Amino acid sequence: MFTPIPPDIDFVALEQAELARWSGHRVFERSIEQRRDAAPWVFYEGPPTANGMPGLHHVWARVYKDLFCRFRTMSGSYVARRAGWDTHGLPVEVEVEKKLGITGKEQIESQVGIAEFTRLCRESVYSYVDEFARLTKRIGYWVDMDAAYWTLDASYIESVWWHLQQLFDQGLLYEDLKVDENIFFYATLFGVTRAVRRERGQELLEAAGLLPFRRRLAGLLSGGMKQKLGLVCALIHTPKVLLLDEPTTGVDPVSRRDFWGILYGLREHGVTIVLSTAYMDEAERCSRLALVSAGEIRHCDTPERLKQAMPGALLTVATADSRGAFAALEGAPGVEGRLLMGDQVHVRVDDAAVRLPELRAVLSDKGIADAEVTQIEPTIEDVFVALLGSGETT
Repeated sequence: MFTPIPPDIDFVALEQAELARWSGHRVFERSIEQRRDAAPWVFYEGPPTANGMPGLHHVWARVYKDLFCRFRTMSGSYVARRAGWDTHGLPVEVEVEKKLGITGKEQIESQVGIAEFTRLCRESVYSYVDEFARLTKRIGYWVDMDAAYWTLDASYIESVWWHLQQLFDQGLLYEDLKVDENIFFYATLFGVTRAVRRERGQELLEAAGLLPFRRRLAGLLSGGMKQKLGLVCALIHTPKVLLLDEPTTGVDPVSRRDFWGILYGLREHGVTIVLSTAYMDEAERCSRLALVSAGEIRHCDTPERLKQAMPGALLTVATADSRGAFAALEGAPGVEGRLLMGDQVHVRVDDAAVRLPELRAVLSDKGIADAEVTQIEPTIEDVFVALLGSGETT
């Protein structure tokens, strides 16, 4: 039934051949046509800004979009997929400002003019459309590029204002939203009933520590509180999958603790959470980790198994002169990596039993007599540096 696969298979060529087969047989178009009379499953494409080169994050987002759309189509729904291009916002304006060598509104008005600046912005957004189209086809993302919408078109802008008018007429739009009003707004968007909204909102606000601030304007909240409010709004309809992109960056320690308390509660209720983080202590809390370097997933496993995969053994050097100890151990026998961790130095060695007394002797010879050298279990940060880094980090 299936063509045998040789051991020296060229996966790139295989992908290209499959893409050509899809195109030649109009597989995407036919999958839409065959579901034309089925119940619709509405998909809104969150469009990229095409005035910059596509990156790995665009691939990640489009893979998730494609996954849900294909699943719904295969389940019998009619899923119309129309591409779009975001042509508004600061990224567009900043890009043009860089090209002109200016910064700020005053220079735009005095040196360029509003009309000319607007024209340049409209031209800028078309810069990398072909690159995005090529990427979209290469990764096999099924979406109608020929009928793509542009947010700079008058018809699109008018449609947005029409929707805003509907929200305003129903009392759902406020110039300044309070915490409670934000929750009400998102609950309405997701079709959450009043009873569920009240009960769920109360639970989430209490878990986030926002209950005393429910009548405060969102604009007056701290950065950490805003992050927690955003999470509350995202959870008001109890999603099955939650995607978070560095949700605690710049957040104070107390808010981080509350944030993770909410996430733990979600996991216990069966919510799948996919998040990215630059904090290794947060990564250690996850049930499964993907270590990413240079835009590629290099290792993926449970934290415990990743620690077991770290080559060698880990010693810690505790001393009042941690930087001196770090420098003293450079080039020492058996040392495969060093990591400065505050008042300690984590040292990865080939053999702990052999190297432990040797390192004590090296440090003593270098005048660091107070050093305590012991073997410890590695942290995820140690593993990350060992598997992906140079092994030398100060």
